[in-house]
Amino acid sequence: LVKGNKTNLEREKIIFLSAKNPLNKSNWSGIPFFMYQSLHEHFEIELIQGLEFKFIRRLGYYASKLFLIVFRKKYVFDYGILISLLHGIYYSLKLIAKHRVRFIFCPAGLTELAFIQTKIPIVSAGDCSTLQLIDYYPSLTNVLSLSVKEIAWVEKKALAKIKLQLFSSLWASDFTRKHFSINNVVEIPFGANLVASRPVESIIHQKKTAPFNLVFISVDWHRKGGDIVLEILHSLVNQSIPIHLTIVGCKPPRHMDSGHLTIVEHIDKNSENGKLLLDGILCNSHLMLLPTRADCTRIVIAEAFAYGLPVLANKTGGIPSMITDNVNGYLFEKNEAVYYVNKIVEIYNDSLMYNRLALSSLKTSIATYNWNSWVSSGINAINKII
Repeated sequence: LVKGNKTNLEREKIIFLSAKNPLNKSNWSGIPFFMYQSLHEHFEIELIQGLEFKFIRRLGYYASKLFLIVFRKKYVFDYGILISLLHGIYYSLKLIAKHRVRFIFCPAGLTELAFIQTKIPIVSAGDCSTLQLIDYYPSLTNVLSLSVKEIAWVEKKALAKIKLQLFSSLWASDFTRKHFSINNVVEIPFGANLVASRPVESIIHQKKTAPFNLVFISVDWHRKGGDIVLEILHSLVNQSIPIHLTIVGCKPPRHMDSGHLTIVEHIDKNSENGKLLLDGILCNSHLMLLPTRADCTRIVIAEAFAYGLPVLANKTGGIPSMITDNVNGYLFEKNEAVYYVNKIVEIYNDSLMYNRLALSSLKTSIATYNWNSWVSSGINAINKII
């Protein structure tokens, strides 16, 4: 029998370790939920949910504020030694009596794993090392050097205990290999967290080009380039392109002509109504905009591909691992509205070009950016090592 693909009576047992509830789709864009579901198709899973240490994190929040006042630098408490140690103690106690477990799986859990004591092999999956976000993400700029060293120490200790680290992009896996001098890293793309309610290929062929519908999905207005999206819309409207933009997840800080703009501030992916609303938006969109200033790998890109939507994005972080020019979208070296506008006008004026890009985006989803591919590739990688 092939490992990781046994019948219900013969399936091996694994432990799914997570500080936050993986069955809640609101956690980390629903990625742990789909990892859990995908692995459950192949293994018997025992879930060990860790503690969030809310009181201690609150104390850490005030301590960080004090550091900022005194040293004018941030101390990143959430990824430091104390939180990591507390996770390690809690998990180690939970794992003492566990036997006949193939491996432990932990999503985005380097901080959680540094102090864990167990003989069970550990597999982790994520989209980056926290260390590579220093001075890249706005929330991790101006960090105290002591805090940076602490993060690096915790992650190095965790990676030394992990049998296999799965990353969603070359950007993340290359950084981790080079900085920590380890080889047990594999790049495996994440899947989409949505499934279209209708056959996507027929949707593509039936789409009308007027209005030409753009969609921007984010909860972080500035970092994800919301201001650039508004510049794009304003320029296209001035060129008399029949355009409509739907913004999902956040609210622009200034007013725009409502005739060309729809704002959906929040969608609950855990609810059926929320899923139907987002499904309708994506089914009726032509392109996704992502002029993000800093990102790892956006799950919304995989979701766009699942709906046959090409993506126009800034060439940064892990995004180049997902988007190939003239195949499933375009990447821009300069993250300025004019480059997006010129490409949108070109695509709008060439229906054959649009159909080709849309169908190619869908093929990318079917071939790579789905959770069946993720779990299949992951199990193959795990079988080679464990």
